[in-house]
Amino acid sequence: MLFVTLFFASLFNFGALAILAGPIPAEAAPPGLVASAAGLVIGAGEIFGGGVAPVIAGGLADAYSLKHALYLALGGQIVGIVFAVFLHETAPRKARTAAHGEVSELDRVAG
Repeated sequence: MLFVTLFFASLFNFGALAILAGPIPAEAAPPGLVASAAGLVIGAGEIFGGGVAPVIAGGLADAYSLKHALYLALGGQIVGIVFAVFLHETAPRKARTAAHGEVSELDRVAG
């Protein structure tokens, strides 16, 4: 049961990473800053996930027990779910604008 749970948690985490590292920064940033926005997101994930989170999890494991370190991962999953629920999709608005023959300033610059 543990491996099935970890499989689905990893599946959702990698899906969230693919969305957060590419399409969201590309839609949110101006055309000249897309790479910087994506790099900022990826860098923040590397610093927290590779540096800060293991220290916090180790502190939890030392203070309480090893099983309590997994609550940090559970908390991260819950925070990710909350962010995903409140994420607003911008593509339908762009598609409606294009269907009516309107061209946004962003589309003029990009294309």
